[in-house]
Amino acid sequence: MFPKKMRHGARTSSGSLPGQGGGQATAHPVRAEATGPSAGLPQPGPMLARYLATYRPGGFPPPAALLVEARSLLPRIEQALAPLDPALLQASLRDFAEILNAGVANPLPGVGLDLRCQALAVVCADLPAMVWTGAVMHDALCQFRFFPSAAEVRAFLHARCAPLYGMAACLRLMLAQAERHTTRQPAQF
Repeated sequence: MFPKKMRHGARTSSGSLPGQGGGQATAHPVRAEATGPSAGLPQPGPMLARYLATYRPGGFPPPAALLVEARSLLPRIEQALAPLDPALLQASLRDFAEILNAGVANPLPGVGLDLRCQALAVVCADLPAMVWTGAVMHDALCQFRFFPSAAEVRAFLHARCAPLYGMAACLRLMLAQAERHTTRQPAQF
């Protein structure tokens, strides 16, 4: 996510500033190039988005084209909602905490930061990979004036993935309803 031990204004081997691309890809799952809370995340097309915005279980099944899109979108959303590998989580948490610590009015000392990282690892272990992006880091730096508690960090990060959880649940309901509708359809004579 953020290169370690990079001085302010230092350039990568390709001559670009960190986070501007042109350098080597890092081992972290996400990069700071994201430009919004949903940048790089699987998104429905306009027709499916309109359908999901007004979807209520029951009623008529959606058109076949929307079902095809929903079936291809759901696995990508579930992948984005999967938690990080523990080693990547530790690195992402550490980067997140160090950057946040540098940007708040009451930075924690080394031991305090280490203990806070351990607490964050416990409460954030099940959060999806999508919350460890540069866009979320930007939002955290704008949100917190003082170093937050582990519960505040979890609530902040969980709120960033709540819309995607909701979309996945809606897609599952829609696909299950369409499946039930096709199995209950009476045979035509």
